[in-house]
Amino acid sequence: WYKADNFRLYYLGDGTTTPVSSVRQQADLAVKAYGGEGHIRIVAPGNQTVSLPVHGIDGRLVRQITVNGDTRVGGLPRGIYIVARQKVAVR
Repeated sequence: WYKADNFRLYYLGDGTTTPVSSVRQQADLAVKAYGGEGHIRIVAPGNQTVSLPVHGIDGRLVRQITVNGDTRVGGLPRGIYIVARQKVAVR
């Protein structure tokens, strides 16, 4: 066990890295994702071509996909995925 009172820790960086910033793409906000039997259905507005990452629930990148309009992405095992900031389930 370790006990410390009045302890502060600061990391000021080494000067070679940039601060972490939030990345938000406008296209991600309008894309809709739906789970299904063995696939994920992704609908991009106005038949736009959009490149999206598909992440597993643990945060790892499963696949990088490019969709155009209404697209079904198959070949994914059963589970929960995050696509365009939405949780979807593949059954």
